[in-house]
Amino acid sequence: MNISQAHIIHMALLSLSAILCLATAAPVAKTDAEVHEISQRGLVNGIGSFFAVGLGACGAWSQPSDMVIALPTAHYAGGANCWKHYTVTNTNTGKVMDATAVDLCPTCQDNQIDLSRGLFSELTNGNMAQGLCDLTWTPA
Repeated sequence: MNISQAHIIHMALLSLSAILCLATAAPVAKTDAEVHEISQRGLVNGIGSFFAVGLGACGAWSQPSDMVIALPTAHYAGGANCWKHYTVTNTNTGKVMDATAVDLCPTCQDNQIDLSRGLFSELTNGNMAQGLCDLTWTPA
C-alpha cells in the first residue's frame, strides 16, 4: 500500500468516526402507561424555576402572587393532574408550601416544575436572582 492509499483510508476512517460521533438517537415517545406511571409517582427530587403566569393549560387565569405550578408533560398527563395540590419543599431552606397545578411546562424535564413568582419567592425567601432552586414535590 502506498502513502496515497494509506492517506485515503485514514481520511475515510476519520470521516466515518466524525459521522458516528455526530449521530444522535431520536427521542422515544412515552407510552400512555408510562405517562400514567410517572403521573402517579410520589416524591420527586428536582428543581424549580419560575415563569410568567397567565392563562394556564388547565383553562384558568392565574396571578403572579398565586401559589401555582406548571407540571412537566409526563406529570401533566394530558390535563389529568390539573387542579391537584402538591407539597413543594425547598431542600436548601426546608421551606414547605402548598401549590396547585394549573399549567403545563412543555420544556421542563420530568423532575422539574415551573413555579409562579409568588411561590418561588416564598420558597427562596425572596431570592429571585438565583433563578432555580432545589426542591422536592409530591401530590398533597
